[in-house]
Amino acid sequence: MRLARANLAAQTAEQIALAAAPIIAVVSLDATESDTGWLQTAQTLPFLLLSIPAGLLVDRLQPRQVMAVAEALRALAMAVVVVLLLSGPLSRHRRRLPSR
Repeated sequence: MRLARANLAAQTAEQIALAAAPIIAVVSLDATESDTGWLQTAQTLPFLLLSIPAGLLVDRLQPRQVMAVAEALRALAMAVVVVLLLSGPLSRHRRRLPSR
C-alpha cells in the first residue's frame, strides 16, 4: 500500500512537471517556441518508444521490485536535473536580449 501511494504521488508530480516545464523554460530560461517544442518531445518520446517493450519485460518480473527500481530511477533523474540546473549547463544557452 505504501508503494502504491508513493507511485501515485510520483505520477502526480510527473504530470505537474509536464505542465510546468515549458512555462518555467520560457520564463526562467528565455526558451523559444522551438525550444519548448523540443522540451515537450524530450519529455514524452521515451514513453512512446519504450512503453510497449518495457511493459512486456515488466510482465515477466515481480511488480514490487519493478516499482521500487522505477522510483529509484525517477529520483536519480530528478536529482541529475537539479544538479544540472544549479551548476549552470541548463541555463548556459540563454538568449541575450538586444540592448536599447
